[in-house]
Amino acid sequence: KYLSKNCNYLILRNYEGLFDDVCLEGHNDIDVLCSSIRDRRIMVKELNAEPRIGVDNGIHYKFLYNKQEIALDIRMVGDGYYDLQWQKNMLKNKQLDDRGFFVMSSEDYFMSLIYHAIYQKECLSEEYRRRLSDMAKVFPEYSSINGEQIEFENCLLGYMKEHHYKLKTEMIEKLGWEPRYNLYDMYKSM
Repeated sequence: KYLSKNCNYLILRNYEGLFDDVCLEGHNDIDVLCSSIRDRRIMVKELNAEPRIGVDNGIHYKFLYNKQEIALDIRMVGDGYYDLQWQKNMLKNKQLDDRGFFVMSSEDYFMSLIYHAIYQKECLSEEYRRRLSDMAKVFPEYSSINGEQIEFENCLLGYMKEHHYKLKTEMIEKLGWEPRYNLYDMYKSM
């Protein structure tokens, strides 16, 4: 609750089990987006978090909750993880979860999870395919998606075009993954 008042943040993903199992099954970290370095410092201080890899790289932290060590990845507006305007809009449109922390709007969450599952991972896993297919059913305009990667990509492409968001190709290239996806190729040719 302290963070909700004094820190401009939201949890990007893996919060579904927070306060129960802490992390969503199959995911060993919690990913957050902070508005600024100041907000990241507040979060680190209030969670009594410390660097996870020995040095403070500003992203990878860990903290204790109920005697369990939790990995925490802190992203910041402007870090290139998502389009800058999208990151700003994520924070602008955030919602207070019933458990007392901020999360993305349903549509931002769905689209950012497609983006994450396809472009920030080596490949679209079956777990993400099922999770995204279930999430799509909530939206009438996406309810016909049957789990094919190209359908998720086209859905994301339309959303990104509508909002004038750009695919962060430098992040994909930095991760060292071979560009092999429809949306990536479309953005590279623009």
